[in-house]
Amino acid sequence: ATIFALPGNPLAAALCAVMLVRPFLRALTAQPDDVRPGRLAFTPQTRAGTTTLHLVRTETDGARLTLHPVPTAGASDISAITRADGVLAVSTRTAPADGDVVAFLPL
Repeated sequence: ATIFALPGNPLAAALCAVMLVRPFLRALTAQPDDVRPGRLAFTPQTRAGTTTLHLVRTETDGARLTLHPVPTAGASDISAITRADGVLAVSTRTAPADGDVVAFLPL
């Protein structure tokens, strides 16, 4: 049996489910990865030595997908996920900037 222990804060639990549980279940059922490309319309904040998750809202301009930040009030802000279309994982190793094309997970 596989067990996932998720955080207690609602938004943190939802993001962990998207980033960890969903990919596990997709791999278990032989479904393809659902990562998509998008162009940043902001420069994501990073924290040294960690991976930071950013909620994003997508906007389609022709064939191009643009990612905009969704503001949150922290890990307990569950309403923020209702305004988001995806999750972007950013580390100081990758450090993308405004205008870069990045991979994100759609919600």
